[in-house]
Amino acid sequence: MTQYNVFPVVASFDGLAVEPVTAQGTPVNMTATIPLTAPMKWLDKPLFITDKGQRGSMGSDYGEVEGVYYCDVSSMEGNVEFDTFGYLLANILGDVVETGTAAPYTHACSLMNPASANSFTAQPNTTTWTHYDGVTPTSGARQIPGLCLSQLEISWDYATKLLTWTAKGMGWKSISLGSRPTPAPSSMVPVASWIGQFAVGGPVSGTPATNLETATVTINRELEIENTGNGDQNPISIARGAVTVATKYGFIAQDLTYYNDVLNNTQPQVQALFSAGSGASLASLQIDMQQNALTVPEANYGKKMARWDITGKGEFNSTNVGATGGESPITVTLKNAVASGLYT
Repeated sequence: MTQYNVFPVVASFDGLAVEPVTAQGTPVNMTATIPLTAPMKWLDKPLFITDKGQRGSMGSDYGEVEGVYYCDVSSMEGNVEFDTFGYLLANILGDVVETGTAAPYTHACSLMNPASANSFTAQPNTTTWTHYDGVTPTSGARQIPGLCLSQLEISWDYATKLLTWTAKGMGWKSISLGSRPTPAPSSMVPVASWIGQFAVGGPVSGTPATNLETATVTINRELEIENTGNGDQNPISIARGAVTVATKYGFIAQDLTYYNDVLNNTQPQVQALFSAGSGASLASLQIDMQQNALTVPEANYGKKMARWDITGKGEFNSTNVGATGGESPITVTLKNAVASGLYT
């Protein structure tokens, strides 16, 4: 009987590495393992151009000419780990202000703006994504160079879920890796949502909201593929454009506070904090939006008790900014044992 090769999906793993700032699309071997909780969905997408030159036959299509390429990464998801999550934040936002001389180090991620000579292009670093599934000969792995995230979503459900993330983006066409990569997962344990604190109208230390059940914060980024006559099917750049932040919260209804925040256009400050450990072992993620414009107050009667589903967006402001100044709609701050300079 013929023995066929099979490749168990459960044995797959993923990782990334930051590319040189001046060399988007230059493959780099993975330096951080990113555990995914569902298989990544990705697709190399060559553009095929149809030859329609008439040849005296009763047809209109006479062959396909291969054009330019890119790789569409339509779905990734995982648990938020307070150390490796910084790579994803730096990719989509770009401005990372780091402080500390020993653990815990602080990494504040905000929107990169063209406010200084080091950021005139306002383009964050790109990453090489490595995906092992065993199928590719020799290494079992493929790389997607030049990966840029177009969306990064953070969500939590205090009752039933871990703190999680989803993402999607674009990169250069995938390539075969020469040798098998080695997974090296972080020793940091994902956190249950219930440890999180949340506040509307101020910081969690002063105005905690104890009736929040679920939340989703979605960072969206415009991407544009730039192709030129450079003799390469890959783009010269996948350019990053404007950023928006969308929010959705599920509250147990206690009063009309959040309903009135919408009607009165209050745009309150919002803060979320997830923290574990202490001292040098402290690790945390903090989300700050100085102005969260709440725009839709929908009554939810799907359970026994009344609820509010409140959607909105993070407004640009001069508080949630980093080293590149300007304005930003959000700051996401990590504290962990990762030394400065690794995320960018």
